[in-house]
Amino acid sequence: MALGMSRMAVWKHIHALRERGVALEVVRGRGYRLPAWIELLDAGTIWDGLESETRKSLTGVDAFLEIDSTNSWLRQRALEGAPSGSVCVAEMQNAGRGRRSRRWISPFAAGLSLSLLWRTAG
Repeated sequence: MALGMSRMAVWKHIHALRERGVALEVVRGRGYRLPAWIELLDAGTIWDGLESETRKSLTGVDAFLEIDSTNSWLRQRALEGAPSGSVCVAEMQNAGRGRRSRRWISPFAAGLSLSLLWRTAG
């Protein structure tokens, strides 16, 4: 009860993580653990880590745990007037599109899904 929730509630969260592809180990008599450290995307950390010249070209970074598609999300923002240099990153996308419009799914915390809005003159 250290988490303030029932064992069933913890199990449901564990199940949801496993469905997203997160590897978890069962430690008998102790609970669950990650076999390796997962460093989740953080918009502020990404922004702070950019070189000052790069920041001049970008207008912001939006980070998501899960999204349908970074490209679709950013395309909608573009239609709403988002500026050039907008960036969208996600830990997981479940309805992305690859080459030739093939479905693209990226598992949770296993890669980087990124889209950049870049407006050209013309």
